[in-house]
Amino acid sequence: MAEALSGRIVHVTGAGRGIGRAVALAVARRGAGVAVSDIDEAAARDTATSIRDAGGIASAWQLDVADAAAFFRVTAQIDQDLGAVDTLVNNAGVMQRGHFLHVSSDAQAHELAVNLTGTVNGMKAVMPGMLARGRGQIVNMASIAGRIPLPHAGMYSATKFAVIGLTEALRAEYDGHGLIFSLVLPGYVDTALVAGARVPRFPPISKPEDVARAVVSVLQTGASQRYVPRYLGLFAVVQLLLPPWALHHIGRWTGVTRSFASLEAMPLEPPQRGR
Repeated sequence: MAEALSGRIVHVTGAGRGIGRAVALAVARRGAGVAVSDIDEAAARDTATSIRDAGGIASAWQLDVADAAAFFRVTAQIDQDLGAVDTLVNNAGVMQRGHFLHVSSDAQAHELAVNLTGTVNGMKAVMPGMLARGRGQIVNMASIAGRIPLPHAGMYSATKFAVIGLTEALRAEYDGHGLIFSLVLPGYVDTALVAGARVPRFPPISKPEDVARAVVSVLQTGASQRYVPRYLGLFAVVQLLLPPWALHHIGRWTGVTRSFASLEAMPLEPPQRGR
């Protein structure tokens, strides 16, 4: 699978805007046919139109990733219209920001349904076909918040920790079956998910295009994971070695512990945007 993207059929979820849109445009420029899905159908159509206007191949689909039946149905339709999905980028996600006790039970369930169950639904929808063909790649959009806890976005951290653990478990479970499981772990990215937050001193905020380049890289190389920026991987390792008091002081100095402290919980159903 470590080849150019020409000829691949790539399904990108949450691709109506933000990181998902950047990923869809990036893989299309490299020759892939792109299935663009989003809970916002108009946004998905806009991304697909941009790809086609540039000479690429794309189709648009309305998809709530938390709906397993819908994910299976859309996957079957993509297989018929574009060709068999051999690459899935599980990008759709939401973040409930604010103090843990301010997040309602419904909002908490919604975040779990989109970020974790949605990722599970996507993999279960495409893996049978990939296994039958003996090849395929799944890129799960995680976050540095899945390696380093993010205060005032605790449920988001929990879902991303879970996505990382699930991806790594499946990589071991399906070793030798022709499937590649990759993780992309961005830090702060200039999207609606961090709008209004007090951006910390470090690390610097990335652009959706930076994350898209990382996705393209793992698609071309088959790498198991990429951090954005890449040096965040070092901090993910270092934090495992430091005592809690040191992590506390580092978090306060960088501003990470206060990024979302002043924000109340977001509305229950924000668009399913990628991290």
